[in-house]
Amino acid sequence: MDVSPFADESIYARERTTVSVSATLFRELDRSDEIVDLLEQGIISLVRSRAVPFGIRAGPYVGETLLRGSRRLCIEPKVPGALAALLEWAVPVAHRVTETPSLVGEDGITVLPIVSRFMIALKDYLQHGRLKQYRARLKVSAVPRGKLDLRSTARLEARGRFGATAYHQRYLDPDVALNRALALAIFALERYARSPHIPSSLIAQARSYAALFEDVDWRPFIRANASTVARLFDDAAAQSATSHSSRRALEYGRALALSAGLWPSRDLELTLPDSFFLNLEALFESAVRNSTEHITSREVIKGSKLRRSVFIDRPDAFVADPDLVVIGTEGDLVIDVKYKELGPGLPGHSDVYQITAHAHAIGATTAMLVYPLEQGRELLRFEQLGRTVHGIRVYWALIDVTRIADAMSAALSKVSTHSGWR
Repeated sequence: MDVSPFADESIYARERTTVSVSATLFRELDRSDEIVDLLEQGIISLVRSRAVPFGIRAGPYVGETLLRGSRRLCIEPKVPGALAALLEWAVPVAHRVTETPSLVGEDGITVLPIVSRFMIALKDYLQHGRLKQYRARLKVSAVPRGKLDLRSTARLEARGRFGATAYHQRYLDPDVALNRALALAIFALERYARSPHIPSSLIAQARSYAALFEDVDWRPFIRANASTVARLFDDAAAQSATSHSSRRALEYGRALALSAGLWPSRDLELTLPDSFFLNLEALFESAVRNSTEHITSREVIKGSKLRRSVFIDRPDAFVADPDLVVIGTEGDLVIDVKYKELGPGLPGHSDVYQITAHAHAIGATTAMLVYPLEQGRELLRFEQLGRTVHGIRVYWALIDVTRIADAMSAALSKVSTHSGWR
């Protein structure tokens, strides 16, 4: 698929695909600061080869970023309908009760991009100083340090306090809607601290920033309903002194505070941040795990939770960590999920070696590699790879990413029929 500018100056590409661009556009992208950020994060790469003189290759990501002016780089899913299907199953079960699946959950894998961008914007906002508002408070002293309040002073004299003067003193107060909203977002981030996808360094950084908001009255919003919290973020966004960094912090902070993803409802003023990408590789793994839990009555767990060592004399150095293990009555089924194209022939050596090492360490009798099926209308392609010298039966399956639950149900049925696994 060729990348081509449309009327709105957007550039469209597809994930895990190399596309050709003009030399002029290639040079423009090469000089773009936004593109440099995407290159450093591994989201895209610029390609020059004999087959593709000037091109862009997208990784396993979908999303968009705002470039100079109104131009956007948009990376679309390779398989139509794949993103919607993955989001349906990749979001934790507790958050799949709404009509539109939430992108943010306590263990959601899309939390990290939101948290990272929130922390970057929050740091920039704090470096330039918090927004404060002048307020006046009534004080009494022998020497006035503000605007006199004659009526209050007369009351003091009537009570026998001669020599005391009442006055209004102006001071800068940080307790404004913007700081309340940001403090609430930091608190919301604590809810995601248990997620394995958020580095402890980010959590520690957030907690250090939280100390800077102790003089802000944000705690009444902890138990507030969603509409009240949304109104707080709207009020904060409407403040005339809101900077670019604080507005971006509000946009990502709102996603954390409301646990409602990055797409605001129509009555909210905040808009989609300038850049956001979803990792389909991570979504695919989570979707396969959640759909497998849904379709089977057996226990499904992450392999690392079993704490099975590969080496006896190095129990903590190498621990078997397949993507999921389905506990069977007569042996376990180990499944490894690979979001990549499977060319003609057999799965790659590294994939096979990895899953057989996992299965042997765990003591599983059966193993299966799962890949996305990108072309055709088949629900499932399933084949037996063979039986290892340790007696482990290994299979590989390509599943339709738009019908993950049905495809995994069919794959488990095939495994049971061929191997006798129960």
